[in-house]
Amino acid sequence: MKARCKMDIGEKLKNLRIKKGKTLKGIGSDLDVSMNSVYRWEKNITKPRQSSLTKLANYYGVSPNWILSGRIEEENVSEYKSNGQKKKRRSSNQDIEQELLLSFG
Repeated sequence: MKARCKMDIGEKLKNLRIKKGKTLKGIGSDLDVSMNSVYRWEKNITKPRQSSLTKLANYYGVSPNWILSGRIEEENVSEYKSNGQKKKRRSSNQDIEQELLLSFG
């Protein structure tokens, strides 16, 4: 069983950006922030403000909580099978975290 590593905010943001195939300038342009801000977040010099954090989470399809803490929210983790029983499935945050760990871990 492989141990899971916890990435810091900067590592997560950089890995998400690379996975999306974007440059620092490209992310800055897409989110209407400076390239320098994106650089500083990825280097853990500063943390994104709440408004930027929300933009980042929406842009990458993850929760702000996952970016900040690595915790995975359990909302929408169950769905119903055709017979009415609940079936567990992985949330999108878990899928993204797993992909990042496999790609860069």
